[in-house]
Amino acid sequence: MTGLVPASPPGQPSRADLTALIFRALYQGFDLHTVGVLYVVVLKGTCCFAGPSLGEIARQISTRPRPFPPRPAPAGRHEHMTSLPAPADAARLTRFLRCHPRWSVFWDKKYGVWRVAEDDPDSSLYAENSDVDTVISYITAHS
Repeated sequence: MTGLVPASPPGQPSRADLTALIFRALYQGFDLHTVGVLYVVVLKGTCCFAGPSLGEIARQISTRPRPFPPRPAPAGRHEHMTSLPAPADAARLTRFLRCHPRWSVFWDKKYGVWRVAEDDPDSSLYAENSDVDTVISYITAHS
């Protein structure tokens, strides 16, 4: 977990850590971390990824071993189908991104869209679309 630190270090807490101590006492099922001046709260035992860019977070996710296998669907319930991009579109976008290293793109299989963002922490450039041509056009227009 790059960039995450406990909200208060082990040992004797200072007065400044009082808020974190109270939070932890009230919400024992959560882990509390800080990233600079930002608090990050996640369910205990849940993975949390942080980084200066979406590309860095994607690398963390892809290299981290999965903690446990996916749970089977309960009896009588159907598992939701995931949507996958066309392999030719994925290959085309991969080739395109080699010339645009400041951008990160990933396929959101739940919603069936490409999500694209500039790898600059100060940038607000972000788009999502299921059409690879639209994604490529967006990157080209903002590069």
